[in-house]
Amino acid sequence: MFAIEREVLVEVDARALADADLLIESEVERLALIDVDSLTDILAEIEALSRIDSLANMLAESDALVEVDSLTDVLAEIEALSNANSSASILAEVEVLVEAD
Repeated sequence: MFAIEREVLVEVDARALADADLLIESEVERLALIDVDSLTDILAEIEALSRIDSLANMLAESDALVEVDSLTDVLAEIEALSNANSSASILAEVEVLVEAD
C-alpha cells in the first residue's frame, strides 16, 4: 500500500514540477516580450528625439544662414553707400577743382 501511495506521490510531484516548469517558461517568455516591447518603445523614443534634435539643428543652421545672408546684405549696402559717398566726394572735389580753374 505504501508503494502505491509513493508512486502516486511521485507522479503528483512530477506533474507539479512539470506544471511549475511550464509556468516558469511562460513567465520567462512574458518577461522577455515585455523587455522587447520596452526596448522597442525606448528605441522609438530615441529615434524621435534624434529626429527632433536633427530638426532643431537644421533650424539653427537655417537661422544662422539667414543671419549670414542678412549680414551680407547689410555689408553690401554699407559698401554701396561707401562707394556712393566716395563717388560723391570725388565729384565734389572735381567740381571744386573745375570751379577753381
